[in-house]
Amino acid sequence: MPLKSFTENPYLRGIIAPAVIGTGKSPPLFTDGFETGDFSKWNVTLPSPFAPYGTIVTSPVYRGTYAAKLWTNTVNVTPILAKVFPIFYNTLFFRSFIQFIRMPLGSLYHVAELGEYRGDPWWGFVWVDVDLSIGLYSAKYYWYVDGARTTQEVSAGTWYKVQLMASKIMRTTKVWIDDVLIRERVKTVRMMSSAGCEVYPTAGPVNDGFYIDDVEISALGPIG
Repeated sequence: MPLKSFTENPYLRGIIAPAVIGTGKSPPLFTDGFETGDFSKWNVTLPSPFAPYGTIVTSPVYRGTYAAKLWTNTVNVTPILAKVFPIFYNTLFFRSFIQFIRMPLGSLYHVAELGEYRGDPWWGFVWVDVDLSIGLYSAKYYWYVDGARTTQEVSAGTWYKVQLMASKIMRTTKVWIDDVLIRERVKTVRMMSSAGCEVYPTAGPVNDGFYIDDVEISALGPIG
């Protein structure tokens, strides 16, 4: 099916299938609000066994009854939650709602990742995490996107809507936080088959993690 330009859409500003023009939303490849009470929709849950590093919780939740928690207390364990598709895509959107348990002291919070999962690490991936900036009188955390710090502050205890888009066709990556575009970058993007998140410990002691809820992955976008 041929693709058409649909620049009216604030998320895409590029390419979208004709079947979804006028609907404002494309059929998703994957959704999970964790309402099954488990991780059965995902095909990468590491380490194995996943608990206690990946668990289902009833509080806090963004929507519904359940959410998921990724957490680690050791530099030897990197909890990874990912969906790997059987084919590759030129463009992928990954949307989720994230709440940080606390801001990381010894870990990287990769709350959104797109690329090719071949085991840890990912191959040719783009990501969203948070970064500590220590000033003369204060220390603040900011969203950190694909290797660059933004000016958007972030804190624990608040739900954030995070959407990451990467497109090989448009040679572009974009990130929206709460529907506000905070980072757009022109770069070479590989074909992608995977989307997910992880808590990546870098130095001990650690006691870091976040909650995730209402996940959606699309090959066309946008995701509301």
